[in-house]
Amino acid sequence: MTVCHEAIFWVILSVSAIFEVVGDALIREGEKSRGFWFIVPGFLILGFYGVILNLLSGPEWASKWINVELVKVIGPEVTFSMLLGVYVTVFASVSIIGNALFSAEKVPLSTWVGGSIIFLGGLFIRYVKF
Repeated sequence: MTVCHEAIFWVILSVSAIFEVVGDALIREGEKSRGFWFIVPGFLILGFYGVILNLLSGPEWASKWINVELVKVIGPEVTFSMLLGVYVTVFASVSIIGNALFSAEKVPLSTWVGGSIIFLGGLFIRYVKF
């Protein structure tokens, strides 16, 4: 696997996590005060997150659709359990950083430390082989 292929893997995970965080934030705002017109786009964005994330498992229809054999680009070792284990790392990171940047809430130190542990666990899942 090349550095470029690995970068594609991480970019797809990051885009998926951003979609999930934004979709969830829109739904939360809609439920709090902004109503239906925030909930619907949030729902649609969450659906896109699922499709984007599952591109990494290399479904045949996706390879034809984007004209790339994803298994050759991403690698055949992307199993469902590895994919979701590493995705949790990216999702946690995007959630914590997004909250720190775009929310009035202060992120506690315990969350930063816990997020760092989760991040190290994701790297372990992706790169350590027994």
